[in-house]
Amino acid sequence: MCGLVNNLVLYGIVACNWKDVSMVKNIIELGEEENRVINIVKAKYGFKDKSQALSVIIKRYEESELEPQLRPEFVAEIEETIKRGKFVKVKNFEEEYGLK
Repeated sequence: MCGLVNNLVLYGIVACNWKDVSMVKNIIELGEEENRVINIVKAKYGFKDKSQALSVIIKRYEESELEPQLRPEFVAEIEETIKRGKFVKVKNFEEEYGLK
């Protein structure tokens, strides 16, 4: 990383329940390119601060990169499928689907 390093204070919300909400404050160091990307997202969506832009970037990463089983929507979909009983019990997955 060459060039200037930009400091950014990031505020996030940690909510245990609706009555108990606390803020998390982090100071992170960014290179010029990373800072430029955050500023572009900030300008594109008309956000007031960089933490809003980072929230969008993090949410997009979560949606595109994290495994689907970690998403609450995926868990809810599987639970609904189990309730409806529309699934097949398989003793040996590899043999059943020719993966050996």
